[in-house]
Amino acid sequence: MLNFKDKKIKSLEKIEPGEVFLDSLAQKEENDFFEKKFEVPLSRNIARGFFISILILIFILFIQSFQFQVLKRTQFLALAEKNKFIIQKVKAERGVIYDRDFKQLVFNQPSFDLVLDKRALPKEADEKLKILKEVSFITKKNFDELKKEIEESQEVRITIAEALDYQTLLILETKISQLPGFQIKTIQSEII
Repeated sequence: MLNFKDKKIKSLEKIEPGEVFLDSLAQKEENDFFEKKFEVPLSRNIARGFFISILILIFILFIQSFQFQVLKRTQFLALAEKNKFIIQKVKAERGVIYDRDFKQLVFNQPSFDLVLDKRALPKEADEKLKILKEVSFITKKNFDELKKEIEESQEVRITIAEALDYQTLLILETKISQLPGFQIKTIQSEII
């Protein structure tokens, strides 16, 4: 028989769950698991290469910002001044007018005009002539008269065609993205 009188028993507070539930095989597998490395530190060469590439990128960004802010300052300042203000007149829309018996006297009917902003026209003469020929064909205006009207006008924004008919409006709507400088403007006209 075993004699337990000489043996000291650990109190329950000091026994860890691992000591009770894990046998020697489980403890060995656990030790092998924790000995494997999940993270491998970068070698010094890789860390240096990464650090040097970051420094090179920061240096390139610094050079580019210096070039834009100092060397090309006057060029960009002139462009910014040119684009600072774009003034467009916006006509106020009139409401419907009724008489005292609530009979409608004035009706609003939308009208569409083709407007040119000369600043947005291409600078190249060939491209500019191609666009003007396209517009003269669509609006059925004489090309030479249209070109002369645009060149002689002192205004930046010129009305090319007023009160466009429905068919011309549809053609212009489909091609307006290919006609830089031209836009279709909606105007509310009153009918009495």
